[in-house]
This record gives sequence, C-alpha cells and structure tokens, in this order.
Amino acid sequence: MTKSAAIAEKIRREVFPEAKSNGGRIPSQRDLAKRYNTSSITMGKVLAGLEVQGLITRIGCVGTYLSDKEEGSGELQRLAGIVMQYHPGHQDLAVH
Repeated sequence: MTKSAAIAEKIRREVFPEAKSNGGRIPSQRDLAKRYNTSSITMGKVLAGLEVQGLITRIGCVGTYLSDKEEGSGELQRLAGIVMQYHPGHQDLAVH
C-alpha cells in the first residue's frame, strides 16, 4: 500500500466520523498534513483521490466537506449556492 493510500484509509476511518459530527467539514489540507506527518503536496494528492472517488467535495475559498454521497444530504449544494450569491462570477467557488 502506498503512503497516500494508507493516509486516505486513515482519513476515512478517523476523520470522516469526526466530520459527520461537525457538519460534514473536513480539516484543512494543511491541518491534515500536520496530523498525518506528511507534506501538503502529498495531502493534496490524497484529498484529490478522495474527491475523485466522490467521498469529499472541495469548495474553493470555503473548505472541504464530506460529499452528499457520504453525508447523505444536499447541504453542500445549499452552501455552494449561498457562497455563489455573495461571490458571483468567481468560478473557483464552484463545487468541484
């Protein structure tokens, strides 16, 4: 198992349950990198992989959340709509 795969598994086991009790929000890439003693670049790759799997959703300038698939709600779409209302025209704020 690669280092990234091992970290991703730890995040699924340790961080996802914490996030469910915290409105679905995942700690920042920087905070996770510190927590798992890895570089921000490696953690970015881990988070990108979780996003491709549909487990998390990253919203530019807002944060990273459990995806609707994982969380079981439409909360992310509602949040993205609110953000876009206050920052119209900013493509980087769209739900990825």
